[in-house]
Amino acid sequence: MGNNALQPSPPQWRYRLGWWGGALSATFVFLIPALDALATSSPPVTISGSIAANCVLTTTTLNFGAYDPVQVNKTTPLTVSATIKIACTTGTTTTLTIDTGLNPTHAVGASRAMASGSDYLSYELYTTSSKTTVWSTANAVSNAATSKAPTSELVYGSIPAGQNVAAGSYSDTVTVTATY
Repeated sequence: MGNNALQPSPPQWRYRLGWWGGALSATFVFLIPALDALATSSPPVTISGSIAANCVLTTTTLNFGAYDPVQVNKTTPLTVSATIKIACTTGTTTTLTIDTGLNPTHAVGASRAMASGSDYLSYELYTTSSKTTVWSTANAVSNAATSKAPTSELVYGSIPAGQNVAAGSYSDTVTVTATY
């Protein structure tokens, strides 16, 4: 008949008869089953959730400072670095790419150029300090998140030596993309 613990038993009773002073008296005692015996249980409830892969990028400005094509940087390129921080869901593997910026068609001897009006100063971004691999959309840097804490990737910028450019303030904007 199944589990008796889940089915309440019928109330039990007993009585006692007695004579007291010529009157008939009856005492009835009803035993009520414990309330927990009336409880029922359901089938197991499945609990579930999901965690989506997600990443947040933060960057710092790559500031070359002063470039001197006449003396200091006549034969020596100007090289600096900046930090890209990426925080991802644990276990997420990303590839980081950097586009060629706003003025790639004006670059000479490099894939990128900063502009000052109609003048252009060529520069390059690299994946390592040895400047052997240009960081681009074709040459990505991989990053595997072992925790949600941000990790840092350095980007190395270099302005080739001896460019024939006008004085001015030069700038460009590149887009860093994390694909996961």
